[in-house]
Amino acid sequence: LTISKALVSEVAADASATYTFTIELSEAITGEFAITGTTEKATFTNGTATVSITGAGSKTIEGLPTGVTYEIAEANVVNLTPDAAVKTGTLDANKTVDFTNTRETGSLTIKKTVDSTNAADANLEFTFVVTLTGVNDGEKTYTATGAVTSVKFTNGVSEKIKLKHNQTVTITGLPAGVTYSVIESEANTNNFVTTSVGETGTIGATGTSTAAFTNTKSEGGLVVSKKVVSAITADHSKEFTVTVTLDDLTIGGDEGAKYGDATFKNGVATLSLKDGDVAVIE
Repeated sequence: LTISKALVSEVAADASATYTFTIELSEAITGEFAITGTTEKATFTNGTATVSITGAGSKTIEGLPTGVTYEIAEANVVNLTPDAAVKTGTLDANKTVDFTNTRETGSLTIKKTVDSTNAADANLEFTFVVTLTGVNDGEKTYTATGAVTSVKFTNGVSEKIKLKHNQTVTITGLPAGVTYSVIESEANTNNFVTTSVGETGTIGATGTSTAAFTNTKSEGGLVVSKKVVSAITADHSKEFTVTVTLDDLTIGGDEGAKYGDATFKNGVATLSLKDGDVAVIE
């Protein structure tokens, strides 16, 4: 009797894991039977024995009587689905029973939110990289939905994923049970404070893991006041032009956006103030 084990898995540890099979024969055989090519013995007690196989491979038990029916059950392994939990049949001179375990899969969603009063920030791209721990070396491309249609991993590390405000990407078919981490390259830069939830975790066989990143613009205020010191009464009613220029020339964009008493266009606002006027920019 040969028990053959095959694996369909991207998880490196599966190749060195031990898989256990329980054999039950219709005859209450008791005794030890050689396993081909090893010093191991398959020990049957009242027709029942246990055999273990490491990784993908096989073991052949010699000397079992033909014509005897068998039932072989593989012990459950978390996140691996067998083609059949139990297999039955009748022993003949060269009986081979094949088992194939396939690693279950899950999904990971990355979500981006930008909290800013600057309309132009909604068009900024933010870069994400996902790392999977414990997967096989090499390249693997997974199907995705949302901002991109696929994501390529090399040795467990994804290509760069670009997301804007309110965009998401869901990567499907990831091996269940492996841990992941998601890193945003631009986190806590350009006057943004970055917070995240679910940026590390384990890919589940059911449901979808979610890594959500929020960038909040650090915002302040500016008060511009005008005072005229002059003995000429008419000077106090004159309007003076004050230009405010910010170092971020994207603020307000081409269309312009209002911030308190000022309207900024491409980072620049112009104020007309008279004596005693106060403009609050916020």
